[in-house]
Amino acid sequence: MTATMLTERDWLLRAEIYAHFVALGRAPTAGEMAHHLGSTEGDLQAAFQRLHEAHQILLDEAGAIRMANPLAGQPTDYAVLSSDGRHSGGCCLWANCAWDALGVSAMLAQDARIVAKHPNTGEELHFAVEKGELRAPKSWLVHFALPVRRWYDDLIHT
Repeated sequence: MTATMLTERDWLLRAEIYAHFVALGRAPTAGEMAHHLGSTEGDLQAAFQRLHEAHQILLDEAGAIRMANPLAGQPTDYAVLSSDGRHSGGCCLWANCAWDALGVSAMLAQDARIVAKHPNTGEELHFAVEKGELRAPKSWLVHFALPVRRWYDDLIHT
């Protein structure tokens, strides 16, 4: 398997994707990014594909952004709210898992409240990051079913 070589423009696009993700509270579309960057939707979709192949974002079957870790492109069981209950776009951001929920707080360098659903019971779980410290019951444990090296085997269900 050959590594996908990303251009400087690809890396700049990746940064723009994250900025729009946070501002919108959802993944931007290729059309939105094309309009914002003065490019064509086809050029942006090709760049999305390069970023996907380089494991910088995850696209769904239709070519839309499903993940830009730690952000999820659709609602999940892991809602991340800044300490005032909002993010810059006015609603929560979604994380892919408990680990990524902590990553959203770190990425934004903000305190956060996290509301998650227990994967087995559906019970609502509340935890937070305050001043860079995790605030959760000491008895909680996060279990990763697969070692990190295998996460990309099936990123959705890891």
